[in-house]
Amino acid sequence: MLRARKRPVFGAVSAVLMASLLGLAGPPASAEPPPEWPDGAWPACTDAEAQGCVASATVTPEGGTPTPLSTYGLSANVAALPGFVTSFNWAVEGLDGDAVPQEVRDGTITLELRVGSFVPRYTTGIVRDLVVTRVGSTLTVTGRPTYINWTNGPLFASCIAGTDCGDADTMANSGASGHRFSGNTQDLVTWGEPYVSTLDGFYLGTDAQARPTVVQLATYPEPYWSIPVLGNPHLDQNGAVARGAFNAWIPPAYFASLDTNATAAAAVGFDVVGVDGGTSVSLPFTARVQDGGVAIEVVDMGYSIRAVNVYNRQSAADTDTTVPGVPRDLILQPFSGGFDAAWDPPADDGGAPVESYRVRAFADEATGMVAASCTATAPATTCDIDGLAYGSTYWVTVGAVNQLGEGDGIAPRMPVVVGQWTQPSAAPSVSASPTASASPSPGNSSTPGAPVSPSLTGSPGTPVSPDPGVTASVSPGDSTGPSPTPGDTASPDPTPGDTTDPEPTPGDTTSPSPTPGDTASPDPSPGDTATPSAGPSDGVTPSDTAQPGPGPSDTASPSPSVTGSPTPTAPGAPTEVRASGADGSAAVSWSAPAITGGSPITGYRAVAQPGGAACTTTGAIACGITGLTNGTAYTVTVTATNAVGDSLASAPVTVTPASPTLPATAPVGAEPLTSTGGGTISDERTVTLTGDGFAANTPVLVGIYSEPTTLAATVSDANGHVSVEVTVPDDFSGAHTLAMSGIGSDGNVRTLALAVTVAEASAALPVTGRDTHGLAGLGAVLLAVGFVVVGLARRRRTA
Repeated sequence: MLRARKRPVFGAVSAVLMASLLGLAGPPASAEPPPEWPDGAWPACTDAEAQGCVASATVTPEGGTPTPLSTYGLSANVAALPGFVTSFNWAVEGLDGDAVPQEVRDGTITLELRVGSFVPRYTTGIVRDLVVTRVGSTLTVTGRPTYINWTNGPLFASCIAGTDCGDADTMANSGASGHRFSGNTQDLVTWGEPYVSTLDGFYLGTDAQARPTVVQLATYPEPYWSIPVLGNPHLDQNGAVARGAFNAWIPPAYFASLDTNATAAAAVGFDVVGVDGGTSVSLPFTARVQDGGVAIEVVDMGYSIRAVNVYNRQSAADTDTTVPGVPRDLILQPFSGGFDAAWDPPADDGGAPVESYRVRAFADEATGMVAASCTATAPATTCDIDGLAYGSTYWVTVGAVNQLGEGDGIAPRMPVVVGQWTQPSAAPSVSASPTASASPSPGNSSTPGAPVSPSLTGSPGTPVSPDPGVTASVSPGDSTGPSPTPGDTASPDPTPGDTTDPEPTPGDTTSPSPTPGDTASPDPSPGDTATPSAGPSDGVTPSDTAQPGPGPSDTASPSPSVTGSPTPTAPGAPTEVRASGADGSAAVSWSAPAITGGSPITGYRAVAQPGGAACTTTGAIACGITGLTNGTAYTVTVTATNAVGDSLASAPVTVTPASPTLPATAPVGAEPLTSTGGGTISDERTVTLTGDGFAANTPVLVGIYSEPTTLAATVSDANGHVSVEVTVPDDFSGAHTLAMSGIGSDGNVRTLALAVTVAEASAALPVTGRDTHGLAGLGAVLLAVGFVVVGLARRRRTA
């Protein structure tokens, strides 16, 4: 039985885990794999006695029957993982291939692995509905592929380690997201007792990027086991809130250590508690007795690097409680360099009070990065975002948060064009307008002399103008300025002596919202210097027509024509940033911003993070960043500079410098490479090869075997896709293998291969190479490259 302690068994385990992640010395435990295991990829088992091999690898498509993985172009890869823990990794690759049907991704995969004398006591899997069983020396792993929302950018290592997956605006990226079925199995010997005996048979399946090498045991103030970190970037690659799940099986040995059994423990109940900083909440879950232990599943939880503690007691969770619904009626009102946002609470709070709201402004209508955000603590339903680029369009959404996390945001995102309000350099001239109307709109109740503050409700797909409520026209002599939008109405009613226009605020009780079609004009008293609510300072002379509030006279007021001098601002952000990796460097290019701010752009600066390496130009739209580390994913942004200052950073791109090499021998069992010639190279000698799954903007080599000969060097695109035309030299003919090698989206070396028959260029040329078709036939069950690790944390992680 476990003895009571005054704190969790955390220090020793965490120290070992962090030591492994940081490359420090681990505990004095042997990590030598059993002699039955091969040095590299595990082969297919050739007979009933073979060990260290893959006995079976199948997928049962949803509604189908068990089928070999190779039928769908998938492959099972298994290999020992070097490090201080004796363990092996297993994975099924190719799940995101274009030819893989959705029913396969939704199906059930089963791997039967013969592990020899190794005792597979503990398994962590990136799998849905994971089930792990062992009979003799055969370990069977069953489950469904899961879709992950991970990052391979600057936060990659810290998120894996469970120390930092970013903040509430951190997004996953496409290079690290997709379908996965992979994991790690260890023997627990490194951790010693009570882990070896108590957790024998334990398994944990999840889609989390931050997850522990092993769960932790504790007994104070009552027995429980803990997942010390379980987290992801807060948003998925499209900016939606990422939700997660996990399932675990607690073996009979755990309950025996507490002088109970699974049935008795289940009768008492379980409490699954999520811990985030200083707060905790009981999570909805399901539990059942299974195979002498207890299976627990949490199907929906928020991710914020939270710990999960599981107690053997009645749960405090309300199973009907969920995250809040979608907030309603978002209103956006631009001001100088930003906008105000207001909204109504969701119709459904999910069964728990709404605690806060999160407003995010994205750089793109459907994808894009978060440009800025603000948070409102309930019951407040307004906040403002500033520091944005004048003239730029942002796409806005708002989500509600309760104790179970953040719910979905308003969709589609609502556009807003950020405006700039400018004090005219000289007193404006006022001219009477014979068309002014003096009849107030129904419901308008502004105090005489109070400014009209329009409250704009944007419609998805229609940007809110930077000049809310203003019908602008260009006066004679004006040479610049935007064309007005017909139907825009409203302007302030300045009080005597006013020289500046207040920035409108949503919900202003003294400033009614004009209805569509209202016309209004300011009602300046004699001698007033009227300053209507001006829009972007670009030489526009607005001709404002707005209805006054109730006053002593029903006579029409003149409509002022105001001319202001433009004030230079910082430029907009550069666009269309591109980056390609090379050996220890990255080439960066971009397009000039559409908005110069009224002052010539004097230079650009491109910065790579982490590390801050940078390059600058005095006007050129390309430069090279050097001093980078091969294999490290960098996020690159570009800023523009003029006489006023620097722009906001551009939308980031990811690049991974590398110096790829071709394998020394023809790869066997690699994922397939696609060729326009299929498996044949005609006497024309030229084909186009395509491959996917590489890290974005990284160098890739293409070669041909028997002896590796480089045919092309290229760079993957922003989606990790490669398409390159190659020409096979005339002295190659017969059976050969084409290979494409680079850095994969997971940070490991990635190699694709295709066995081809090369036509003879002429009768005089000899046939070279050897028949590789038989070896390529093993592709469904052989490891292509092995778990070659790029990045310090990646080298030491066990799962």
